[in-house]
Amino acid sequence: MSLTIIEELTDVSQEFKPYINVDEKMEELQQLLNTFVSKPAIVTAGIVKSGKSSLLNALVQKPEYFPTGAVRQTTANKVLELDDYFLVDTPGVNANQEDTDEAIKAYKQADLLLFVHNLVDGELQRVEVEFIKRLMQYFPTKDEFWNRFVFVGSNRHQLENEQVSKITEIIQEQIFRELDTKIDVFFTVDSVSYLRGMIEEKEKLRESSGISELLFYINGKNQELKNKKIDIFCERVHSITTKIEESIRNYLISRLPDVESLNAKKQKFTKEIHMLEEIKSYIQSELSTEQQRLNKLTENFLVLPSTYIYFSANPFSQYNYRSEEAAERAAKESFREKCYSHVSSKMYSFQKELINAIKPYQYYEKSANNPYFKVELELQKNLVRLTDNVLQRIGELELKYPFDSQISFNVSSINVNVNTNDILEALNDYDSCDWYLKANVDTYYITRYEKGWFGSEKEVEYYQYDFSKAKSDLEKDLNANIDQAKRIVKDAFSPAIKKFIRELEESLIKHTNKLLRSLSKNSENILSQIKDIDLQLSYIKAEEKKLEKAIKKLKDYVENCLGK
Repeated sequence: MSLTIIEELTDVSQEFKPYINVDEKMEELQQLLNTFVSKPAIVTAGIVKSGKSSLLNALVQKPEYFPTGAVRQTTANKVLELDDYFLVDTPGVNANQEDTDEAIKAYKQADLLLFVHNLVDGELQRVEVEFIKRLMQYFPTKDEFWNRFVFVGSNRHQLENEQVSKITEIIQEQIFRELDTKIDVFFTVDSVSYLRGMIEEKEKLRESSGISELLFYINGKNQELKNKKIDIFCERVHSITTKIEESIRNYLISRLPDVESLNAKKQKFTKEIHMLEEIKSYIQSELSTEQQRLNKLTENFLVLPSTYIYFSANPFSQYNYRSEEAAERAAKESFREKCYSHVSSKMYSFQKELINAIKPYQYYEKSANNPYFKVELELQKNLVRLTDNVLQRIGELELKYPFDSQISFNVSSINVNVNTNDILEALNDYDSCDWYLKANVDTYYITRYEKGWFGSEKEVEYYQYDFSKAKSDLEKDLNANIDQAKRIVKDAFSPAIKKFIRELEESLIKHTNKLLRSLSKNSENILSQIKDIDLQLSYIKAEEKKLEKAIKKLKDYVENCLGK
């Protein structure tokens, strides 16, 4: 390919750079061009001993052209060129990686895939289902893949007709369940009987083998394959932008002028899409609200006593003392009696209150009084309300895919053990009575004039006390201990509470995502119907207009590579 064309393709791809690997796709382009052939390539696919080689022998009426046998024969792609197309036999994909890599070379060039399954094996094996999924990546789109996919059940002569019908039905159901599609082209054949009828000149064996019907289909499909050969090749070349191109097409389709005869139906679908988008926004808004509420619960879930210790004792003396020493003694006795002597009982009382407060939080159980279960019930109630609102809003819509409204929570067991010794140690971490009294008792004197024995006045000094600082320091230390005990409790419960809230949030997200997926799936279905309406009118023209220049350049280059 010329440098100019490569640059142009690269320029188109640049805005999609986060999603693609340009270098890898250019290398794939070169590989495709080097192996391009003008005739359609009809390629077999399947696991080892599924009957691929025997099928091709029957189609070309050459019993031994493609080797068969009890032991695996095909280890490399073998090509037979016919007048109108190529037949390619491939190795079984479940033999070894070398055979699989060889087969992939043919799949990438396939215009029609004959997927062969041995009916004697019954339903598809898991390896076959995964194999079909992998085959899809070698085609530009899922629709294009299924348009070029032919399911061939082999060895039907080894089964009764009823068994063949039953197995066929099971496989159809299996593919719909696993791959979300219905196979339109499904043949059951008997290559052995066909070849035997050919050799022994028994026409009935050939007629009943199903080979003629398959060959008729292939020959009829061949003209379509020829017409689209360049198109599919170009699309493969541009596989790097397939998904983006599809989005562009959808955008262009949405902007196409409405056709009067289809306008009403399209408007109906458009309204439903808008309604579904509004419901999505509503769900996302409710999800955000619930997440915010749960996040706040992480800090506020554990409710601890708000009790703090204060002493009502009056720290000021009610009497006058004749000496400073007497005032100090009275202050100490009053502080000890009215404050310090009550510390032990107050702290013990708080300890009991704290332990009783945290008991309900130590375990999770489905009980009306359990705080964890209360939160779970509240969330469940909100999700029921959310789900009911969603179902009510979509009730008037004719949706293809139903909603799963079941709500489930995945909450682990909770068992929190708090070390009461740590709590007790924290609460009792205060100093002695003397320590609080030391340097924390103030005494002051007042001067009064009193009459003496002989009626004359004299100046007399009296002392009073103030232990408010000692009282304040004691209260401060005790309340700091209470806060420390609360922190110990919170630290002990924090991991369990965070895990509980996280699991509730995960259940919340899981349920809302389930609703959003159902909405998206129905949105995609409705959009698909809108697309079908517009495709009837101008999809081909719009596609040609958009890609015409690029396809022409690619065709020119392909023709040059092929010597045309």
